[in-house]
Amino acid sequence: MALAYNNIARVYQAKDQFRKAESYFSSALSLFSNLGMESEKSTVLANIGKKSSQLSGDSRKAIFLLDSSTALAVKLNLRSQLEQNYLNLSDIYSGLGDFETSLGYYKLYSAIKDSVFNKETLSRLSDFQVKYEKEKDQAGYWPGKRKPVQDHPAQRVSFRRTGYHDHRPVYNRFISVKEQFKIQACF
Repeated sequence: MALAYNNIARVYQAKDQFRKAESYFSSALSLFSNLGMESEKSTVLANIGKKSSQLSGDSRKAIFLLDSSTALAVKLNLRSQLEQNYLNLSDIYSGLGDFETSLGYYKLYSAIKDSVFNKETLSRLSDFQVKYEKEKDQAGYWPGKRKPVQDHPAQRVSFRRTGYHDHRPVYNRFISVKEQFKIQACF
């Protein structure tokens, strides 16, 4: 039910109906607190804090909510949440004219952003490498291995077009692709 309230609040938030969104966020926040779902609680606190700063101009309330969200994010090591909170706090302090504090939060944001980016990039690269190796292994395209002629897709198409069928002995079918094209050029 808490997730439903949170999602309804996000819909109202997207429609710029913050008063309705805030009531649903508050309901979701109390349910998340009762259920002990602290990461979701951190997200809801950040959402309320960011919007209250933008709409009502209540910077103290926004700072309090974002600080609460940040404390939970630090406790749970939620780097993406920390990144957003630091950027929002930097914007709020900049709007208040406290540029030194704003710069401090912006530096924290920048450091977290770089670490999140590097972690996500490394994760994606390793995923791509695993997929690549798996595909190569399934297709049998490892260096030093040669595939039979009839398994090469270009050869299958050319056999169908020309009506040529490979009647060579099996041991002659294991040749390189370059050699296969040279042979076909002769026919």
